[in-house]
Amino acid sequence: MADYPTELSAVTDNVDDVLAKYVNNIEAKLGIGAGTAASATVGQALIRTSTAGESLWSNNPGSLFRQALINGNMGVSQRGTSFTSTTITANNNDTYLIDRWTLLSDGNDIVDVSQSTDSPDGSKHSIKFQVETANKKFGICQIIENKDAMELDNKTVSISFQAKTTTAKLIENLRVAVLSWDDAVDITTSDLISAWAAEGTNPTFVANWTAENIATNKAITTSWATYKVEGISIDTAGMVNIAVFIWVDDTDAAVDDELFISQIQLCEGSIALPFQPKSFEQEYQACQRYYQKSFNYSVTPAQATTAKKNHIGATFSADGMRIPVVFPVKMRVPPTVTLYGDNAVAGDNWSYFDGAWTQPTSESAISSECKFYVEMTHVASFTLWQCLMASGFWTAYAEL
Repeated sequence: MADYPTELSAVTDNVDDVLAKYVNNIEAKLGIGAGTAASATVGQALIRTSTAGESLWSNNPGSLFRQALINGNMGVSQRGTSFTSTTITANNNDTYLIDRWTLLSDGNDIVDVSQSTDSPDGSKHSIKFQVETANKKFGICQIIENKDAMELDNKTVSISFQAKTTTAKLIENLRVAVLSWDDAVDITTSDLISAWAAEGTNPTFVANWTAENIATNKAITTSWATYKVEGISIDTAGMVNIAVFIWVDDTDAAVDDELFISQIQLCEGSIALPFQPKSFEQEYQACQRYYQKSFNYSVTPAQATTAKKNHIGATFSADGMRIPVVFPVKMRVPPTVTLYGDNAVAGDNWSYFDGAWTQPTSESAISSECKFYVEMTHVASFTLWQCLMASGFWTAYAEL
């Protein structure tokens, strides 16, 4: 009589062997690892890395795996779309301009910066630099807060971006570095540069910022092209924040020379994956964690230039009134709130309506991560516990 359990076991083993060979064959054709069934572990996802057929198994196919940066395609610019020495937000060194990106330059008014519609395929915008002071280095930087940076600790990352220059207005070389901060969490020195150094030499970075790669020149052309640095190890002991810094190494840039950059992406892994855009809404809300405003999106914040923005407040004494404001997006930390008057009445303060629009004697803002309130004082002008209409605008700043 046949030994059915033994025969069934043999059949099962044979099926497992056939399936393993089938998986091995598929993996080999996809270019995954060594083409073995054991090359993937539980929970990994398959990522195609190039049009040449290479693929890899990823431990974390989520958003940080693909893109650890915010606004890498320069689509969000709440502070305005053009920044010069005369704009409200000026083109000074160590200044946030296009959302989440800070300008670093060897002095102030080195380059005018704008949000440009000259962009690579797949993006609507780029950041444009136009040289204003010749023979100076400049660049842009984004610092990643601790909550996200720690997901890349002791990992390998790769960075990519697109760039171009302009015929007869040539910028020759860019360099890029990924840096680690090893001091207090989220209390970083945003001006990374201690000394810019000569052309061909990387800058000296300030204390507690360590470059994780040795930056070398990327020669820029007059057509959009992708530039990469792959296989960067985030291995600085005590890393709590990460920064990405792209800069011009030239020291012979002439006035009016132009540079465009877009589609900056920092991803986990030894391969720089193709740029994956996010929706405007996703990027906008992510940016609002660090900076937001009550002005319409297309309006540059300024004093007394916009029609009334009404709020409701309540008096708490004969001299004082408070107006609560809830942030649309919870901010990273309690922000610095700047108040702007409107055109309801002359002056830079908020105003209140008590039969006529009136400016208070003084005003201040007290903030938390979720909201703030404006406190107005006007000596002996209020009835206790009276509700009044108030008008004014604000910006809230919680950048790193």
